[in-house]
Amino acid sequence: MNRVAAAISGWACLLLAVAAPALAGDFAPAVDNYVGGDVMDVAAGDLNGDGRPDLATAVELLPTAATLLNTGGAFGRPSQWTASGRPYSVTIADLDDDGDADLALTNLDDGVSVRLNRGDGSFGKSAPHPAGLAPTDVKAGDLNGDGRLDLAVVDNGSASVSVLLGRGDGRFEPPLTAPAGGDYPQQLALADFNRDGRLDVAVTVANADALVVLMGHGDGHLSAPTYYYPPEFRGWSPIGVAAGDFNGDRLADVAVSTADRVWVWRGRGDGTLGSPSGAFSDPSGDLSGARDVAAADFNGDGRLDLAVANGGTNHLLSNVTVLHGRGDGTLDPPIAYHVPPTTDSPATREAGAGANSLAVGDYNGDGRPDLAVGHSIHNSDPGGIAVLLNSGGWQPGALPPAPDPPSPGPAPSPAPGPKPQPQPAPHSPAAPVARRHHGPWMPKLHRGGKHVRLHRHRHSAQRLARLRFRLHRG
Repeated sequence: MNRVAAAISGWACLLLAVAAPALAGDFAPAVDNYVGGDVMDVAAGDLNGDGRPDLATAVELLPTAATLLNTGGAFGRPSQWTASGRPYSVTIADLDDDGDADLALTNLDDGVSVRLNRGDGSFGKSAPHPAGLAPTDVKAGDLNGDGRLDLAVVDNGSASVSVLLGRGDGRFEPPLTAPAGGDYPQQLALADFNRDGRLDVAVTVANADALVVLMGHGDGHLSAPTYYYPPEFRGWSPIGVAAGDFNGDRLADVAVSTADRVWVWRGRGDGTLGSPSGAFSDPSGDLSGARDVAAADFNGDGRLDLAVANGGTNHLLSNVTVLHGRGDGTLDPPIAYHVPPTTDSPATREAGAGANSLAVGDYNGDGRPDLAVGHSIHNSDPGGIAVLLNSGGWQPGALPPAPDPPSPGPAPSPAPGPKPQPQPAPHSPAAPVARRHHGPWMPKLHRGGKHVRLHRHRHSAQRLARLRFRLHRG
């Protein structure tokens, strides 16, 4: 089984496709799938081995978790079970190396739970594993280079990041903990920011109003944090985060969602990030309450785009927006799609329940990346997952030529606090070989998305398409 990014929704733009005119992407009206409760997170992956991306959810208030099997662009009734604690995030990955996609969920009251797949889309008993307080995000990746998937967890309540090293059989070692760089960390993204072949961690930290990067040492330990701030609108808590190559230089960049904007930091390839560029996350420019961000090539031009789940204020302005990438790290203005379906006039901009989380996948098998949106209960709208199929004139296009590498420039000064630890020497002086489905900076890893309650957030990912445009689950 291919273990490349079952939950990373951005690297498919590195797959060279047949040259053809790229047309603007578009999405059909959302089709809602009832789950009940507040769907705080949704992840996509093939759970029953039929080649179609299925969905898994974390539903906080019930509290339950659920899976929905793909029937060919539509989804069956949810299979639900009572979860330990309050489930808040979920990721899909092969955690016991048997070729089947398993589940890892964070529980606000009870660490991380793992459910192993029986091979048919059903799951065994939940196995609890300790983490920090109130974990709100989890992603899977090989953080110590042993070929086994590990878990990286954001601990919202204890302001830390926990790394649980996998044993390869679905069990995990006790957590290795590193400071997250401030109170109320939200989500994390995994990528190799300094091209040493080791996974690093980018974290959004609400109370610090910062993006924080912790370099991986290659043994599961992480360095002290380095801080990055947007140039304006300080005070709006960052929530969603996604890594990907947004300017075509084959270096890992980072996208972050805040209350009303999306920011893209361009990676320099040495572990530092350049100055960010920003765009409003909603066409109105109002406070959209952006809670999650996901990256994929939605219009087939070979450049990474962004989708943003905007929860709105009191569920007003709740929508999903798509911002097409220009190939240089900047973004086109957002295009809004309302979810879940309501009878309200579009002019009222009342979409119903708040959008919390995103998962990208080719749900109907047409080769185009679609969106699944987890949303909350509001008035008569039950919580569920709204699916938006990509119905625009999407055609695969050739990648644009890579620009010259950016000049190093001065590195950002860390904010007051602990100084970053010296980095150990790389395992090898040679940069890792680039792979077709991820950049040279992206070793084996899996993604799961999330969203936060105390200071909102989420992110999620997946199998993106067949043939020319595909993300493989692990």
